[in-house]
Amino acid sequence: MDTLEEIMANPAPGGASDFNTKIVEEFRANEGRVGGPLAGAAMILIHHIGAKSGIERVSPLACSPQGGA
Repeated sequence: MDTLEEIMANPAPGGASDFNTKIVEEFRANEGRVGGPLAGAAMILIHHIGAKSGIERVSPLACSPQGGA
């Protein structure tokens, strides 16, 4: 298994990788809580492995309630 440094060095492609990296670091440093626009949102970290690359990555996943349906 890769070390945390290796996982964070291989973010998923795209412009959101820096944002996601900061969120993951903040989540881990603050006992599962983050600030900013995601403050108070339920959040988990998803560990996944690229189907073709085999690289393990970590992505934050947040949800927030939507209007009554």
